[in-house]
Amino acid sequence: MNRTKIEYTIIIIVTILHGIITDGMLNGLPLVSLKALYQTNVVGICLWTIYGAVLYMMVQMCKCQNDKILISCVQAVRFGILTALAKGCFDELGARLMENYLELNVMQVACGYEIGTLIFGMAIMLFLFFVIAKRKFHYDWKKARLPLCIMVLVIAAYTCAVISCFIQNKEAIAMYDANNEETQNLAFYFAYKILDLNAWLYVRVYILFWWFLNTITIEKQN
Repeated sequence: MNRTKIEYTIIIIVTILHGIITDGMLNGLPLVSLKALYQTNVVGICLWTIYGAVLYMMVQMCKCQNDKILISCVQAVRFGILTALAKGCFDELGARLMENYLELNVMQVACGYEIGTLIFGMAIMLFLFFVIAKRKFHYDWKKARLPLCIMVLVIAAYTCAVISCFIQNKEAIAMYDANNEETQNLAFYFAYKILDLNAWLYVRVYILFWWFLNTITIEKQN
């Protein structure tokens, strides 16, 4: 198996495991809090530390020589820890923004956290490709169009599903002439439906975005 196949295999497996743990243990919210170390937060910290370390190893794979594997692993773990800390700061800023300025309901908050997760993960990948690995931009539409088009379709499908949840919520409120408490309960019900979609959206987008970045970059020649 060549290096590219190994890279994609590991990225797909690790990202899917990230989504499974998020869906099963974190209720669809891969968040990191720097305020307290409760069980789900420890899981979130470990999750992003491992994920960041694996992504680092993948972009540095071609530079990992046999006599420097230990050094590369230490650097990967360090990057993973920094990734988890950055995610904690990013989530804290997002929470304050949504709570203090945007005044969103729980359904909108569920969408907001997913948008934040997508932005953060894609930003980490861009940083790894262009800053850490120092790859050169080399756009090739023929290679890039497939992952890009699939990614757009995946996001569009998610958007339609979320819009459907909002429409169903409004219809349910009108149908049952819901009071304030019932309206809130309905909002929580549909927010959980959105959370069920969230983990599998970012999993697919992360994999596709990694593929996309590989098609628009080339390694610098020494």
